[in-house]
Parts: sequence; structure tokens; C-alpha cells
Amino acid sequence: AFLALLIVAKLCAYILLLRQPLGQAMCQWDCGWYVSVIERGYDLEPRFVANCCWQANWAFFPLMPMLVAGLRAVFGGKTLLLGVLVASVCLFAFALLGARLREKTRGETQPLPWLFFLLCWPFSFYFHTIYTEALFAALAAAVLLALRESRPWVAALACAGLTATRPTGILLAAWIGIRQLWLAWQCRTWRHALMTLAPAAIAPLGLLVFMAFLHVKVGDALAFHHIQAEWGRRGGNPLAVLLRPFLNALRGQPDYEALYFAAWALLGGGATLWLAVRRRFAEAWLCGMPIILALASGALISMPRFV
Repeated sequence: AFLALLIVAKLCAYILLLRQPLGQAMCQWDCGWYVSVIERGYDLEPRFVANCCWQANWAFFPLMPMLVAGLRAVFGGKTLLLGVLVASVCLFAFALLGARLREKTRGETQPLPWLFFLLCWPFSFYFHTIYTEALFAALAAAVLLALRESRPWVAALACAGLTATRPTGILLAAWIGIRQLWLAWQCRTWRHALMTLAPAAIAPLGLLVFMAFLHVKVGDALAFHHIQAEWGRRGGNPLAVLLRPFLNALRGQPDYEALYFAAWALLGGGATLWLAVRRRFAEAWLCGMPIILALASGALISMPRFV
């Protein structure tokens, strides 16, 4: 109840400070793409956007739009406000699951510092808009907690939702697959081994279903990946992409925005190493690999949000 009051108080503060309708104020940048999926579904073909390039909403995974569209179909209401509601509920779930995970992995019995940090850190506004941050965080925490408690079926089901939320959800599906394969190798009967492997088959289902949908809809199961080239994500050497802003600065050509993004990538890399040293390998994997994949896309933009 106290957590719910904190979240409501934060939303009220946003309303007072932003001086415009909450849903409209919170819907910036890629939020418009999610709204397009909610209200019109996925595009049949790319369209020319903002005097820029040919783009389509295929890059935006379906679970968050489905949740908002489901509420909209049942109760009606404005898409933007419903998006704030769904995201805030996901933040509530993430806060509770995160507190439980921290108790399991770090022995923390006092959740208040975690809750205040989560609600007050500078990028927490992403947890209240039609982005996937809050949903992804809640599902990822559920997967990590279920793995910690040796509940592979729960972990697999949460991971299936995770892979329908963002493409990086497949990283935890891979982790579950490797974990279950190792456990199956130790089984004494093939029947037990098959049952042990079954969660690994469930974990990536969200991504596989979305790929099948895109294949039927637009004829390209990997359309969510191919369309990202229109956002300047064409691939590159992760290390070169990370170091380029620093090298340019040494040459007397500093790009301060790129330096800022690169600094966040280094911060995330440091957190990954710290988690690995503390033997929290699943968390280290989930922290480090999305950063490497983002760098491999050839772009540093949005790095603070990814970290």
C-alpha cells in the first residue's frame, strides 16, 4: 500500500510540474510508435516519416501494446492515459519483485532504500510511459527470481513474455536454455531429461510467435530487425563504436552527446563486471549483453535507457 501511494504521489507531482495533460506529456519519442501499434496495428509496409526515411512500426514488440489495447477494448478511455496506468502497474510489480530478488541475492530485509532509489532516479520517468522499460524490468526480475528459487517453469513463462516485450529478452531465454541443458545432462533417465529441457522450449515463444506473425503479415520474420537500419542501426564493431567518441575527442573533435552515451556504456560495463565478481552471473549476463548488442548495432543513442 505504501509503494502504491508513492507511485500515485509521483504521478501527481508530474501532473503539477508538467503543466499539460499527463498522458500527452509522458508520450515522447518512440511512444508514438507504440501508440500506432495500439490504435492501428502493425504496418503492412514502410511509410515515409518526418522528412527522414522510410520506417515502419515493426521494431516495436507486441506485449506492451497488447496490454494497453486490451484495457482500451474492455474499458475504453484514452490510449495515452491507459499507457501510463499499465506502465505504472508494471513499475509496482518490478519494485516488489526487485525487493524480493534483492533479499534473496543480497540479504536485504529493508526495501525502502531500493524503492526510493527506483522511484527517484533521473530516468525513472520511462517507467510511466508507453515504453517497455517497466514491463521488461518486471518480467526480467520475475525470471531472475524464479531461477534463484529453482522454479524453471515460472521462469520460462515469464521469459516468454519477456521475449514478446523486447528483442533482448532472448538473452534470458538463452540463459534458461543453457541452464536446463546442463541440468538435463545430469539426469539419469531420458524422460526426466526431456521434462528438464521443456522450459527451455517455452522461454523463447514470445519472440517466435511475433516472428511468425511478421512472416504472415509482411513476409519477413526478421522485419523487426531489418527495419532498424532506417534508424541508423546498421551494425558495427562494438569496441570501435564505444571508443570512437573518445578518440574523436583526443583528435580535438569532441562530440559531447556521443561522449555522454559512451560514458553510460562504460558505467554499464563496470556494473556487469561487479555483478560477475559477486557471482551473480545471470544478472551480469542480462546487464552486459544488451549493452554489447546495442553497441554492435552501430549506434550509441539510448544507451542510458538500455543501461
